[in-house]
Amino acid sequence: MARRRSSKRRPSPLLVFFVLIGIAHVTSSCSSPGGGPTISGNTDTRLEVSRAESDLGRGNVAQAAAVFDKLAGRAMTLTDHQLAARVLLGRAECRLRQGDPSAAGEDLLRADTRNRQITNAGEKRSIDARIAFLNGEVDLEQRDWNGAHTHYKRAAEVPGALDADRLNHRLALTAKLLNRTAEASSYRARIRNPSRSEFATLDARFTAPPPQPKTSSSAPAAVAAADPSAPPILPRAKWNARAATWDKDPIGKIWRVTVHHSATPFDSTDTAMTAAHISGIQRTHQGDRGWADIGYHFLVDRAGRIWEGRELRWQGAHAGNHELNAGNVGICVLGDYSSRGLSSAQESSLTRLLDWLRKKNGVAAGNVFTHREVREHNDHGSSECPGPKITAFVKRYRSGSKAVAKG
Repeated sequence: MARRRSSKRRPSPLLVFFVLIGIAHVTSSCSSPGGGPTISGNTDTRLEVSRAESDLGRGNVAQAAAVFDKLAGRAMTLTDHQLAARVLLGRAECRLRQGDPSAAGEDLLRADTRNRQITNAGEKRSIDARIAFLNGEVDLEQRDWNGAHTHYKRAAEVPGALDADRLNHRLALTAKLLNRTAEASSYRARIRNPSRSEFATLDARFTAPPPQPKTSSSAPAAVAAADPSAPPILPRAKWNARAATWDKDPIGKIWRVTVHHSATPFDSTDTAMTAAHISGIQRTHQGDRGWADIGYHFLVDRAGRIWEGRELRWQGAHAGNHELNAGNVGICVLGDYSSRGLSSAQESSLTRLLDWLRKKNGVAAGNVFTHREVREHNDHGSSECPGPKITAFVKRYRSGSKAVAKG
């Protein structure tokens, strides 16, 4: 029997070829490898960033901040590293102008991570100059004159990348604050328009005698600043803290404090080395353990410096579980204290920090514990943390005696 021909016509090979070419073109135009943002999406973001940068240049900080805050979440998925860095730098500058240098420092750290992945040498140097300048602004706000001056000098190594008058003004200002009079005069002489209002404002702000603290205020930060028992605390930006992730809980009513040691040998009193060490602890907590941030609220180094860890408004990750961390401030003494005691500087700083936290939050001396005590009293297993001599310090502190054997 004869085979019956199908009534359906097969498409010609040439037609199939052109259809496939068209699909490939649409696919390559609409998406990037790995499911990243579309090219048109990157273009739209670039336009938004340019407008926000213009707003910031005109002094419309609130308007620019709203845009950069919106774009910051998108920056995580941008494949254009230079564009992502611009977003983070824009938000950092907004946060600086809004009086939050610590948050600005976190954005600068993220911008630097993106900048390292830029392959175009010119773009990389330009972003590097902006990061250095804004790090200088963070240091200036935190009264670290030497750090600010060093960052401004680094920014000046890229000619034409920044506003020359603004850069020379900052170099002159920080040189003056460091009592380098001749150097300050040299930088001043390079400023073409010295009458800019921002220069006079900053000069008056940083060279005038500091105002006397207010005796009372409802704002917690102002209370801490006016409280003579508040110890000096180095902010997160000083150790280049990464931004915390979203998965964290409010600490709630603070009613106890737990003292730990990091259990890792660390004896350095150098500021830069300590900052790098704390940054490493945060990387371990976030990367290996999957926590939202560094687990402790405060860290005390061998020199007695107190460093801010996780923001105090957020519940820590240090005591053992959610229930034990609730309302519990975690303090970590850096180093292994299994067989040694506190230095004199550490003892003094730890005492001041405990006194301040208790006064600030109404915590009884009897609610200051070691990590081992918290775990054992709550049937959560045992721990040797923070070692016998810090344990002796905590027990003496609870009893009202601040003396402790050192080693």
